[in-house]
Amino acid sequence: MKDALTIVGLGGSTAKVSRSRAALTVSLEGAARAGARTELLDIRELDLPMYNPDDAAPTAAVTRLNEACHAADGMLWSSPM
Repeated sequence: MKDALTIVGLGGSTAKVSRSRAALTVSLEGAARAGARTELLDIRELDLPMYNPDDAAPTAAVTRLNEACHAADGMLWSSPM
């Protein structure tokens, strides 16, 4: 039997109420019902820093994003218009 796929959803809206994040949540719920492991990465909750090439080490949020993306079999991205 195959291992379940891992699907990571990245929500790119900074709005408190976001239709694109709601659509992403519905999509991830569908993937979970189909047997996938899912993870939602919400840009509001990650609180990613602006990129600075002089920073020596990534923040915990950057590390979480990198590890989740690397481990994913597939990704769903949502973004506001």
